[in-house]
Amino acid sequence: MARAAAGAGRGIFKAAEPWLRRLLRGSRRSYRHDMIHNPGPLAARRGNPAANFAGGRYNEITLPRDTTLYRAGQSGTPLGQWFTPDPPRSVAQARIDTAVLPHWIDPKTGASAGSSPLDTAYAVQFPAGTRIYHGPTANQGGVYVGGAEQIFVPEPWNIPGHRVLGSRPLR
Repeated sequence: MARAAAGAGRGIFKAAEPWLRRLLRGSRRSYRHDMIHNPGPLAARRGNPAANFAGGRYNEITLPRDTTLYRAGQSGTPLGQWFTPDPPRSVAQARIDTAVLPHWIDPKTGASAGSSPLDTAYAVQFPAGTRIYHGPTANQGGVYVGGAEQIFVPEPWNIPGHRVLGSRPLR
């Protein structure tokens, strides 16, 4: 699917739509969930996705209309659970702003917990009614400072009506 869409992807990689930017900005004034007072639904999910938001601060939103979100990932793997409102500009920008480590280490065992190769940017459209969670990206140490707005979409491959709109190489 990504192969067919790849050639048509150039025009879809643009800044977040103004209505989405306003929705996210308005929601950021006060986060409903945080890791101390109200961990919310993400803290109970496998892997505790709430911990990937700075201070565990995030909000839950139901998309009012079809919405395009973006992610950096590996060629041939368009879906993951972490997105941004704006397309990634480069591998370095994606790794720094959204704190994507090249290799993940299990803090309990010190063993490798996986890797995150980044070589492709994806544009994925989600239908109105999709529930998303957004907040600032947590720092992962070193140059992986985070801070950029990130969006968690639980198991997007199970959302009826999602569409991979296109892809482009990241450098």
